[in-house]
Amino acid sequence: NRVYFGAGAYGIEAASQRYFNKPAKDLSIGEAAMLAGLMKAPNSYSPLSDQERAGKRALNVLNEMVEAKVITPEQRDEALRTPITVSKTLASAHAQYFVDWLDSQVRELVGPNNTEDLIVETTLDLPIQTDAERAVQTIMARDARRGVEQAALVSVDGEGRIRAMIGGVSYADSQYNRATMAKRQTGSSFKPFVYLAAMEAGYQPSTPVVDEPFSIGDWSPQNYEKTYMGLIDLQTALQHSVNTVAARLANDVGRGKVAEAAHRMGITSGINTDPAMALGTSEV
Repeated sequence: NRVYFGAGAYGIEAASQRYFNKPAKDLSIGEAAMLAGLMKAPNSYSPLSDQERAGKRALNVLNEMVEAKVITPEQRDEALRTPITVSKTLASAHAQYFVDWLDSQVRELVGPNNTEDLIVETTLDLPIQTDAERAVQTIMARDARRGVEQAALVSVDGEGRIRAMIGGVSYADSQYNRATMAKRQTGSSFKPFVYLAAMEAGYQPSTPVVDEPFSIGDWSPQNYEKTYMGLIDLQTALQHSVNTVAARLANDVGRGKVAEAAHRMGITSGINTDPAMALGTSEV
């Protein structure tokens, strides 16, 4: 009654309602076996994403039940003949990616041996979450012809509280949370780490720098607009996201120092230190 069954469901009653839209007391033997099979790895054996795999897992449970003489072989065979219909969407099924992510956070806080009931208050705002889900569906409909297949979204307020989270287009089809688990190149959002390392090395916002073509070995950074501003100051270079200045700064202060600054600011993944790192080529 306390274990996690995936899809935001804790305990057998919640799992029964989530997956089959019925009370646990009304579960068939096959449905109960499928839920029991979930406990080892709720995402891997979820009937929402792979009903065939979940069915094979349920068969293992049914065979164990026969061996333990909980059910007869005839009851097992009848369970296998009876189709199982999984409820893919419920009115309460919002924010499942968030709830799955929250589960790991809560377990770290309370420890694995907690036996007390918990009420967890979160920062999620359901109307904002609903709006976010609608926005993602609108964008996907608009961009489907361009080959776009997935989306992720995190909405954070001014105090760092998560108000909405979407880890994919359809939780029913894929429980992989692209908002928290997928790595992407940072692009120009990495540049503030370059400027931080530079200022720690003695640069000031007013320090003059030159935006012009140059090379580091056989690599030559180019600006997005393919134009150059000449002599500017550090603040202007950051304001206009100038590639040449960021690349030169990282090279001058040391790309290892830039990576170190990024890690101190909270980046936990590995950061490459090749010449293009200043432009956000690392996946984080």
